[in-house]
Amino acid sequence: MLGATTCRWFSRIALGVFSISCASIVSFRVSSSVQSSWITEGPSVDDSIVFNAVSSHLLAKMALPMAKAGHLFSMHCIRPQWMKDALNYSENGAQAVLSLLAASDLLAYQQEGGANCYSPTEAAKLYLAEESPFYYGSWVPTWETPIADTCFGQLYWNGGLTVEANHMSELAGDEAFFQAMKFITRQRAATAGQHGVFRNIKHVLDVGGGPGTLTLGLAGNNPSMKASILDPFSCPTARKEIDDQGMSDHVTCITGSMFDPLPRGFDAMFFGNVLHDWHDKAVRAIISNVYKSLGSGGFMIIHEQLLNPNKDGPLDAAYMNFRMACVRGKQRSFPEFKTMLEAVGFDSVKSSMTEGHYSLVIARKP
Repeated sequence: MLGATTCRWFSRIALGVFSISCASIVSFRVSSSVQSSWITEGPSVDDSIVFNAVSSHLLAKMALPMAKAGHLFSMHCIRPQWMKDALNYSENGAQAVLSLLAASDLLAYQQEGGANCYSPTEAAKLYLAEESPFYYGSWVPTWETPIADTCFGQLYWNGGLTVEANHMSELAGDEAFFQAMKFITRQRAATAGQHGVFRNIKHVLDVGGGPGTLTLGLAGNNPSMKASILDPFSCPTARKEIDDQGMSDHVTCITGSMFDPLPRGFDAMFFGNVLHDWHDKAVRAIISNVYKSLGSGGFMIIHEQLLNPNKDGPLDAAYMNFRMACVRGKQRSFPEFKTMLEAVGFDSVKSSMTEGHYSLVIARKP
């Protein structure tokens, strides 16, 4: 069992919150009360190339050694269920590994016998199968550290889950974590807020809104809309950012949990990079909670990177999915979200891409 310090360290690696970058991010401050340009102007180029580059260690140092240990590239057809049964992966962990390998063109998705199946590509068979004369084996690290001793041991974790079970709570009060999350979500703020769904919304609740970066983008691009953040830990950080941006009359922060009854009186509830932190049982509970709190005609809006229906890409979503496995979360496809939303009564569920491989999933309560 991991200690809090050890798991926090691994969680930071998994989530891309490195000590050097945290030090530089924490020193960043907005010095004036003038709204910054990032709130209403998105970047000219999305960050997919850079995100994939800084995430590549997850493939080289984790997913490939895991595949090597399981001899996956010598197999004809690899199913998540087989990895669960034979290698003791969790279902979520097996899919995270297979999705990243498939998005990296080392596996190819197919259906065989009515079940999802991933087969090695020709390049993988030539260079990563141990029996090949062209085997790259010495280039692929051997997984020497017992995986159960790291936060990525969650890939193998098969125990029962409570609704609130994950490791995000160990980072939740960490100021450096909040600052890093603020920094990497800035490029999403304007493009999310400029979507037409917000034009007729009077008051949106950003649930799990953390430091409020996306909230400011929503409010800054829709001057007639009020916005509130709901978060159990981040209101001190969020209020400072709101004040620094001169938006305290437009954006407020409420201390509270998404697992408790949600406040009423909002015509939309927004979740930006929140649901991917949680396993399916928790997400279903959150969606049900939202449905109960919204009035007729209210919207639940989810902003995340979506996996494609076969879960073999895109690459940046597969990298994020692998990271989220460390905290028992995952990226989902639009069909998965649609099924969950409709199960509690939402209708008119649709998705709309914003930038990079981020999308809004929008659902309406009848």
